[in-house]
Amino acid sequence: MSTFKAGGIALRSLNIREADRIVTFLTADGKLEAVAKGVRKPKSKFGGRLEPGNDLDLVLVRGRGLPTITGVEVRHLRPWIRLDLASLELTFNILEMADKFSVEASPDGRLLGITTAALDRLADEDRPALLRLAYDIKVLAVSGLMPQLKECVVCSGPAVDRFSAAGGGLVCANCQTDGQVIRTSAEVTRVIFEVLGRKFQELSDVNASEREIAAADKLVWAHIAYHVPARFRSRGIGGEKGISK
Repeated sequence: MSTFKAGGIALRSLNIREADRIVTFLTADGKLEAVAKGVRKPKSKFGGRLEPGNDLDLVLVRGRGLPTITGVEVRHLRPWIRLDLASLELTFNILEMADKFSVEASPDGRLLGITTAALDRLADEDRPALLRLAYDIKVLAVSGLMPQLKECVVCSGPAVDRFSAAGGGLVCANCQTDGQVIRTSAEVTRVIFEVLGRKFQELSDVNASEREIAAADKLVWAHIAYHVPARFRSRGIGGEKGISK
């Protein structure tokens, strides 16, 4: 057995046996699953430090199966994510998205950075739907899954009002092959690009109505539902074309 250290955000946990728990973390090196033994006992030395959304420094021991957590130091607590039901719901959205898009042994800290910034922004954001949209778009961008929203994905001609999830972007009237499209507008795609180009702390400068944010969210989630083979419990979509996670 060998000891190693890791830092990251707790994403979710699963109770096992009588008092243990498997905790999933997002780290700069990708997803990490580890066992926290005895964590559900009243006198556990870890207490509530392994709650989802906390930034943690971990000490772990490699064994025959999953590594075991032997030490936990809290780097950053976020009490605002549990202030009300709306904050909890948005936190769940963010953490589940991070969980579905992260993979093991993938040394790319961009997803961790985006997730950290989004959870921190939640303390001050008065438009939670916009924050959720911004996070989803940025995750798609760093994952290489952004839809094509500047021109028709088929002929590269101008296209502004039809989105094809199957095609992965906008289609013009001539290239639309079936009725499975979402009607959209140049204003909706403008909102998506504006959000993509801004930092989370700059979201208050985004000029977008609730209707435009909702329309952009519908487009983005249609794209995710079609192209990501996972079931998103927080949104009740996905999984039809892949194995549920």
